[in-house]
Amino acid sequence: MACSHLAAANPVMVPSSPMLTGTMSSPTPTWVTPISTEPNLVTTPTLTNPQTLPTLEEAARTDEPSNPLGLIGCKLAPKQLGAFAPTRSPEICGYDFSFPFRRPIDPPGRSVIETSYRFGSTQNGKRAPHHGVDMINKAGVPVLAVADGKVIVAGDDLSVKYAPHTDFYGNLVILEHNLPSFEQPVFTLYGHLLKVTVKAGQKVRSGQQIGEVGVGGVAAGTHLHFEVRMGKNSYEATRNPELWLMPLLDDDGRPTGVLAGRFVDQKGDYIENGDITLQHVDATGKPIAAKLYLSTYEEHTMLGQPPWKESFAVGSLSTGLYRLVFIHSRPIEFTAEVMPGKITFLTFILE
Repeated sequence: MACSHLAAANPVMVPSSPMLTGTMSSPTPTWVTPISTEPNLVTTPTLTNPQTLPTLEEAARTDEPSNPLGLIGCKLAPKQLGAFAPTRSPEICGYDFSFPFRRPIDPPGRSVIETSYRFGSTQNGKRAPHHGVDMINKAGVPVLAVADGKVIVAGDDLSVKYAPHTDFYGNLVILEHNLPSFEQPVFTLYGHLLKVTVKAGQKVRSGQQIGEVGVGGVAAGTHLHFEVRMGKNSYEATRNPELWLMPLLDDDGRPTGVLAGRFVDQKGDYIENGDITLQHVDATGKPIAAKLYLSTYEEHTMLGQPPWKESFAVGSLSTGLYRLVFIHSRPIEFTAEVMPGKITFLTFILE
């Protein structure tokens, strides 16, 4: 490391029909329309694989009373002439998700996620698939609990494995959180610490110091390695922290947003893609920022895990339009909007 969304039995929870037709938060995203006002949406083909997100028809019919992911609504995107020709238009969903975790580093430390080694990536095959994210900081910078929780591990991993082998994280802390929107416990891991300042069994509050940034275990430089684990405290249960951490503010003090999605075939099986570019553009399509180079998660077991069933995600994006280009037999281009403090989720169904 600079250190090294959904299971078949766990369908994503979506709001009941009345919630989809209720008042949406302001401002209303331009790309989201309540399902009930788009009658054409409920006639789209139904995916047969139970691991896939419910179709729009299923979402409109569900009696599920809760909405833990904050679904605002979904719609099929209008076809973009000359840019996209899949079997059907991609589905765009908007989520006003209540991100449960604050950042584990406060200013003047850096809470920005290192983009060269995102969750699920391998740095072009140079490293093992990353099960967390890194925040580059100097040694000794305070590390903070991202939410209220209980310390279940505080020490080192010299004799107990919390990853593929011992002495992977060096000094580490693992917290267990009981989040109101989720039935399963969620765990957060803080690795490569210089110092641990809490003890196992201790209860901590959000923002409380639990350690200091260091360089232990397999770390190549001083940084915090941060993981989110869902359901059980296991290396195999990690989730992308960019979908859980509160988005950063942009240079103007406005919340940034998150773009996530997945590529599936007609049966709902996940399609891996190692050649995705994302670029912020203006209304005319002119680039206003450098390209980001992405891939779907490079460890197959990471694809389609609950609660999002995504295969890629990138957070802290400045709001506005983004041109996404990927290769599927040929280059395919699509433009989507990122909204402040929200998650834009794209589902591409390909042949």
